[in-house]
Amino acid sequence: MKAIEAIKLSLQNKARMQKTAEKKAKKAQKAAIKNEKEERKEFFANLLKYANEVIISATEEGKTETTFAMWPGGDSPVAAESQIDNHGYSDLIKKVERKLRDDGYKVEHVLTSSEHYVSYDTSDEKYTTYHAEIKVSWEKVK
Repeated sequence: MKAIEAIKLSLQNKARMQKTAEKKAKKAQKAAIKNEKEERKEFFANLLKYANEVIISATEEGKTETTFAMWPGGDSPVAAESQIDNHGYSDLIKKVERKLRDDGYKVEHVLTSSEHYVSYDTSDEKYTTYHAEIKVSWEKVK
């Protein structure tokens, strides 16, 4: 094989490998987009299902309001309050809130807190966790 033929073959192989890499990248990108869409769809369905379960449970207990959240608490009120707006799926949380409002519920955000002990056995030291929750209320049917 002559040097010119070797260069030509090498360039052809490089172009073929580049095309293969581009195809793999496009395929991976499509899979990632599909996965993201599925995760978003699942998050919305789970949040709406959870909200409805919490409402049913509260109604069975004779209550006219309940709160729920599906995200962790924060170390400060400010951190907790920003959790809904800064959540990766905040648009879906707002969509669930709209759905509940459309169903006739009053929906608002509330800040709650809970105290915890550092260690139950060895310390009386407490710390507080703050939670941004969605409060749903309705009128009692007479």
